[in-house]
Amino acid sequence: MSSVVELNFRLPSMLHGKKGFERIVWAFTNVLTQSMAWLFHDLESNPGPGDGNKPINKIQPQLINCEPQEIDHAQIIIPPFYDNGNALEEMSEGDLQEHCGVLSEWIAMVQMASPRVSGDDDVDPYLSRYAVPNADESQTSDLMSLKWHGLISSRWIMQLFLDLLQSTKVNNLSWFALSVAALGKEAVEGRDGFTILVPGTGGEQCQGNSERITGPGRMTLCWELMGASVAEP
Repeated sequence: MSSVVELNFRLPSMLHGKKGFERIVWAFTNVLTQSMAWLFHDLESNPGPGDGNKPINKIQPQLINCEPQEIDHAQIIIPPFYDNGNALEEMSEGDLQEHCGVLSEWIAMVQMASPRVSGDDDVDPYLSRYAVPNADESQTSDLMSLKWHGLISSRWIMQLFLDLLQSTKVNNLSWFALSVAALGKEAVEGRDGFTILVPGTGGEQCQGNSERITGPGRMTLCWELMGASVAEP
């Protein structure tokens, strides 16, 4: 059996002598009397020389680094992010919703390492009806995904997003997608994750027929997800 205990020590009731603080003292005195493992996450943690002076080091904690899992996806069919070269802001609302819907589905298929998005896939269409959108204008390319699993702060995610923006700005055709899912718990208003897709930085975009077209400036597509914490991406 596992459970999650959340305590906000910044509340006024958590001051010494207040009811909130006294309840914690009572719980550790009368209920939590056996030794158990606790998981702590320092939201302000920055690796450096001062790490050894933190109060938690007095109890000799086991430090766990959140290392990324690297997954290579070979020969993935990549659909055009712009509808026939048209700027997304010039599309009608209905066309935009449909276009963003198929892109979101394709990103999910890549995250699941589905063979349906592979250029080498030859499944019988009777068994699977999925097809990469605009396959005639698509390209095949090797992709790589990085996955972190753990207690990650929103500040860290924002910094990762900014770093990806900076690193992909050099190449007009560079793009990336960032997906975030909360831990398995009840989400606020049912929203417990999001996906951000940043296409290439505009200029000339190469299509499958080697024709170069003038694309729009850099744009960001965002999806709010519901139920992301109950399914492994």
